[in-house]
Amino acid sequence: MPKKTKRKLRRLTSIMPMLEWRPDLTQTHMFSMPFKMGGMQDLHLHTPIKSRKKKVWANIHQKLCKLPQEIYMKDIEFGFIPYHNNMGWNVDEHKIVWTNQQIEIPLNEIKSLTLRGTAITSTEWVKTYNPYVKFNKFTIDTLRNNRRVQMSLSSIVQSYKNSGAWDELINIKKNIWDVVTDDTLESMWNCFNYYSSNNNFIIPNPISSLRMTSTAISNTIYFNFLLTKNTMTKHKLQNHISSTPKIPNENSEIDEMNRRIEQRMEAESGEPF
Repeated sequence: MPKKTKRKLRRLTSIMPMLEWRPDLTQTHMFSMPFKMGGMQDLHLHTPIKSRKKKVWANIHQKLCKLPQEIYMKDIEFGFIPYHNNMGWNVDEHKIVWTNQQIEIPLNEIKSLTLRGTAITSTEWVKTYNPYVKFNKFTIDTLRNNRRVQMSLSSIVQSYKNSGAWDELINIKKNIWDVVTDDTLESMWNCFNYYSSNNNFIIPNPISSLRMTSTAISNTIYFNFLLTKNTMTKHKLQNHISSTPKIPNENSEIDEMNRRIEQRMEAESGEPF
């Protein structure tokens, strides 16, 4: 091969996007979903080129993409790339506006929806869901499922039922797969577009964690969002955009019942529970 041709190939190779993923480095990664006629159809990763001299937005479905089939992130924040900055948006060095809360933006002002988060492993992603936020481990794992224990602690069970907390307790899901959403670029477009007003587009609230996966056959990208850490039942994305997620108010009755259970267990075992 002629030297001139080799130099051209080296140059072309040096400017190709890397599209690699390193969850072990706990790095923050950015994705964009460009607006096109009919919605969002592509997912781009902000990634360095091979020469490492700069970063570019690259479609994750490129042939040389080295991204894993499954990607996990935590601490998800949404933003957008404006068409023009004549609105005085506070853009970062990548020309992105990070909102850190739910807002509505005129649809014609947005070039791309963006999100960023910290790369984590699948094991770490599973741990982003904690079912024991409101009720302690014994109450969820043993009390609600064991009839004998319920009879032994009948007064506490009745207190839960009188307060209305029993129905909430028995509906708590322990597995993250039972509480995350099932979304695609199309469903996200429909959700953030349909539930807005006056031809606006919703930039949603931050989200606890995210799993993304893609299929080689259809190039469809699936998003599993963990909307809030205290999610109790299967959620839809529109549940998240109705209001800013709040930490649940302290429920003194439930706290008192949890305390009574712990005291009972300590008394029977002779050790702190």
